[in-house]
Amino acid sequence: MIKRPMKRMILGSLILILFTNLSTAQEVTDEHVWKYALMTEVVDQMKADLSRAVNETIKKQEGMTGARYKELAGGADPANDFETKFMANIDKLKESRVSAIKSVNSDLATKMLGSASIYKAVREAVKDGDMKAKYEQYKSQIAFEDSL
Repeated sequence: MIKRPMKRMILGSLILILFTNLSTAQEVTDEHVWKYALMTEVVDQMKADLSRAVNETIKKQEGMTGARYKELAGGADPANDFETKFMANIDKLKESRVSAIKSVNSDLATKMLGSASIYKAVREAVKDGDMKAKYEQYKSQIAFEDSL
């Protein structure tokens, strides 16, 4: 059985640790914002690559047009087996790429920023005010040319 002074010391230590972790998670630095901007630029490029891959697949597929794809993607019923299979292939492509994007985002969030809590704090901080301005500035400095 733990004696009362020991309980107080343990409780005090736990509160101190919790408070320290909470205050650290709340502090968003310029470096965090820079890393977040870099992460989001990478993810944005991956999303753009997915869009290019879908568009290229549509262009290469004889019998499919961009307009018809938009109709099918919007919920129109496939007119034949070809359209059903084509949309299934597009869905597989998207699922694979979206899964990769989520994985990269998660890995970058923990490795570049240190933890999910810091990632969340930065994501919230860049929504408005000075941090948003810094984020937008960093994002414009990092922006990759879309030359592919």
